[in-house]
Formats: sequence, structure tokens, C-alpha cells
Amino acid sequence: EQEKHNMTTIITTVNEFLIKLCQKVVEDKGLPEMPIFLLRTFEKVVMHASGDLWNSYMRALTEGALPGEHYVAFPGNYVNRFLRTVFDKLERDHLRLWMSWDVSIQLRQMVVHSAPGSFKINSLQEQWGQRCLKHTFEVLQYAAYSVYLHTAVTNKTVSNARAMVEKITHSIGRRIEESSWLEDTTKKVALRKFTKMERIVGYPEPAESAQSLQEYYANLKDVGPSFIENWLQASHVSARKVLDRLAENPPVIKVNTNMSLVNALYQPMLNTMLVPAALLTPPFFGTIPAIDFGSVGHLAAHEMMHAFDVNSRKRDDNLISRDWWTARSAEEYNKRVLCFRNSAKGGGAAHDLSEPDDDKDSEMMSDVLGLPGLLDAYAAETSLPESLLHLGGLERYTSDQLFFVAFCYKWCSNKRPGRRYPDFSVRCNMPLKNTPEFASAFSCSEDSPMNPREKCSFW
Repeated sequence: EQEKHNMTTIITTVNEFLIKLCQKVVEDKGLPEMPIFLLRTFEKVVMHASGDLWNSYMRALTEGALPGEHYVAFPGNYVNRFLRTVFDKLERDHLRLWMSWDVSIQLRQMVVHSAPGSFKINSLQEQWGQRCLKHTFEVLQYAAYSVYLHTAVTNKTVSNARAMVEKITHSIGRRIEESSWLEDTTKKVALRKFTKMERIVGYPEPAESAQSLQEYYANLKDVGPSFIENWLQASHVSARKVLDRLAENPPVIKVNTNMSLVNALYQPMLNTMLVPAALLTPPFFGTIPAIDFGSVGHLAAHEMMHAFDVNSRKRDDNLISRDWWTARSAEEYNKRVLCFRNSAKGGGAAHDLSEPDDDKDSEMMSDVLGLPGLLDAYAAETSLPESLLHLGGLERYTSDQLFFVAFCYKWCSNKRPGRRYPDFSVRCNMPLKNTPEFASAFSCSEDSPMNPREKCSFW
């Protein structure tokens, strides 16, 4: 009993220490940098110790797939500082005991139906079902999500989305090429960067078809009656897949891996844009061109234009960080950023003439940079039969009006945007009040709030 009491006291003390430390580290300001170091230097950098124990342990744990020459990157300095404090302040045996307890709690939820979980559901049976799904998705996401997505997002849907993105890409490229202010040397690099961009639309490769799923999970044995044994086996296979990619020379980095992602993204270090399969469902895609282009089409254009946002524009077509903008082109770029920034603030506010800023301007500019090319691509679709340009129940709206409605309704939310993002109302209204086609579609009177006499433009 005394030993049990001592263990309980240690676990409780360590648990409270870790919770308080997490809160303190996250609340600390002034730690934005991302430390990157070789795995074999972990002891020196994080633990302030000499030796190679951590590297040897990781090499053994991953069966040699993670040698010490791999780099570790922490998101901000938070994790680095957290681990350093943990290793400095806690006794190793106490930390091992807490880790054993924490693992046992996690595993208990997989074998005991009545074990409490984090889901706020009254029924224990429902809690068990939710835990089962959660843990299954973690290790078998391609197979698990495909059960639903393959019926909701067909190959034809993906093919249509890829064709739409290709049309938008062509139209935006033409806008860049015809820019009146980009000087030739800058324009050539911009066009090369845009042309080289990888555009991924649809499923991750392992989930593209039933056959690709079979091939991906070929090493996974048929499941047995024990959930935890099945989960441990699937977890091992899943981790092995990731480690094998990292062990390749050079390591294979995949952008399209999260099948639950309902958002498009741009990866600046890879110059890669992603529109995942989960986005390709109504009301965002799969109805009429006005909705498809205005909603998912704009998300794709937005992500592609992150290649030229305030930060990413500093990387050239080979992703090298250098000043490839001529002085005049850079000046014109900055002038346009400030125009849109002040348009977002409204005519009555004092103008903000500070230098373009990534946090302040990049998301806003990505919204507007691709809009002219997006409109060009959409306009080419309006030659379709009239029956394909209207939405059932909303016949009183023209196709052009529905395009702009779709442009905005994806910003409808009861949550506040993150600090990098303008208010959702601004993301809807600011680009459109600077777009003549919007004023024409809704017959906005001249010099009204949504049709100002002086408008901002980019390309």
C-alpha cells in the first residue's frame, strides 16, 4: 500500500508539473523562432548533456530508419523549451513512471468499454464507438476515410476539379504575362515559379482507388478479434511507412497526407498547392460552374497566389531566398499591397503606409491576386447551355451573381479568424468592391460602398 501511495504521489506531482509547464511555455511571448538541429545533437541542444543515448535509442526504435543525420525542427521554441525544462527539473525515474502511467491510460481506453474518455457523450457505448473510430483513423486513415469519400467524391469529380484548376492556372498565368508594371526580368522569374508550381487536386496516392489501397496496405495482416492487437499492428505499419519515406535520400515529403483536411493549402518550401478530396463536395463543388469556380476555384487561386505573398515572393523559381525583384517592380508591388490594405480598412480610416507585412497583408493579398484570372476562367464557362448556369430554387439569381455569392459564403462562420486573417466580412467585401464585374452583376450605383469610384487592382 505504501509503495502504491508513493507511486500515486509521484505521478500526480509530475502530471501537475507538466500541465503548469505547458501553460507557461505556451503563454510566453518572444519565442517565435523555429530551432532546427541534427537528431544526433539532441542531448547537447535540449538536454544539455553529452553522449549519444537519444540518437542510439531513436535508431533502434526505428530499426535504423532515423540515423543521426536527420534534422529535427520544433514549431517555435515552445517544444524545445518545454523539453529542456522537463529534463532539467524532473528525475528520470519519475518521468519514466509518469510515461508508463500515461501510456496505460491511453491503452486502457482501447480495451475497457467503460473507461472514461474525452468525448462528451452520455452513452458509454457511444463513447467506445467514438474512441474506436478516432484510434482507427489515426493509423488507417486512408482506408477509413475512403469508405465515405469514395462514394461522395468520385473519380469524375476529381477529374472535373483538376480540369477547373488547370483552366484557372492558365488564366492567372496569362494575367501575370500581360502585367503592365512587372519588368521583364522579374516577370520571367515569376512566370517560371508559377509554371513550376506543383498543383495537387484530389486524393493522396494511396487512396486514389481500391487497388491503390490494397497495394498500400499489402503488409497489413487481416484483423483479428482483439482491437488493441489490431491497432498496435496497424500503428506499426503506419509508422513504418512514414519512416521509410524519411529514410530515402533525399527524404520524400508528402503534402497530401491528411484525408480529413477540409481546406486548401500552399507549401512555400515546396512550391506546392493542394486542394484535398474532402473539399470537393457540395456546397463547395459539384453543382454548377458559378459555385465551383466561386468557391473551391477561388480557394485554389488563393493558395496559388501565396507564391507571391509578402514573404513567399522573396523566393525565386528555384525556391532560393534572394532579391529577384527589380526596384521598380518591388515599388509597384508595395504600392498595390498598400492600396488593398487601406481599402480593407474603409475610406474613413487613416491610411496605413507602413511597409508590407506578412502577418498583416499576405492572406488578404492572396485573396485578391488570383481573382482577375479566376474571373477569366469562369467567364469561359458561361458559354454552356442556360440550364447549366442556374441553381434550382435560386433561379432569380444570375450565374454571375451566384459566382460572387459562392465567393463569400465560404467565409460564413461563428468563429473568429486567426490573427493572420482579416475578418470574414472583409475577405468577402474588400476584393469584390474592387472588382468591376461584381458591381455590374448586382447593378451597384457608382460611388456606393461596394462600387467606389477609385478601385485597387493588381496585375
